[in-house]
Amino acid sequence: IMNSETNCVHSAEVLRFMRARGFPPETVFEGMIDNPDYLTEEEGGRILPVTLAYLRNHRNWISYELQLHMLKNVAGLIGGERPVFRVAKTIYSAKVSGRLGWLIRLLAIHPEWFATKAIDFSRRFTKSKKIAFEDFNKDTGMRVCVRYADRTVTRNALICDLNEGGFVGFSSIFAKNVRSSKVSCACDGDECCEYVLSWEKRSLPETLFRSVSPGFQLIQDDIESPGFAGEQDARIP
Repeated sequence: IMNSETNCVHSAEVLRFMRARGFPPETVFEGMIDNPDYLTEEEGGRILPVTLAYLRNHRNWISYELQLHMLKNVAGLIGGERPVFRVAKTIYSAKVSGRLGWLIRLLAIHPEWFATKAIDFSRRFTKSKKIAFEDFNKDTGMRVCVRYADRTVTRNALICDLNEGGFVGFSSIFAKNVRSSKVSCACDGDECCEYVLSWEKRSLPETLFRSVSPGFQLIQDDIESPGFAGEQDARIP
């Protein structure tokens, strides 16, 4: 039976993103559904392979191994430079629909409180890693440290790209021109994966306008920087 390490909210959001771009669930989850290597225990004690319905249900949990399988599929379908980073950046910055999206954009007026809630969200939906925001400055940037209970889950750069893209996308909700650079990695034996994020502060009128104009947010985010920087471009805020 798979370890319960990450919530299916992530796989459901990736599936929604990919379907909007014309990729059916069968391609995103190829090799994952009805695979005897990915077993779950359902109510009543039945042991069954994961199904599409299981992966869409936010109440369910999967292993990092299964998540990595999905990310490999996504990377092959999207292609280009750092595809998983780009997907995660878009997913985390595009929470713009419905009442929840409006509330998220409105709360972004108070970045410090917003960051605290993001950490709470991570604790609820991920069991094997802890995220800490350090040196947070709403005007310039922050450091992010990701510590894993089991470092073997980071043996693939796709997991790191998922995390880094998520941090950039999350920060793009309340800041602009967000850029990130990884300065340490658990894959290389470091204590944690550490990222340095830098950004420019959005004006209050711009933040308020974005809170009521999701279309404007998406257009503006598309024309801003790609979000990641090479090691030579790293800046400590």
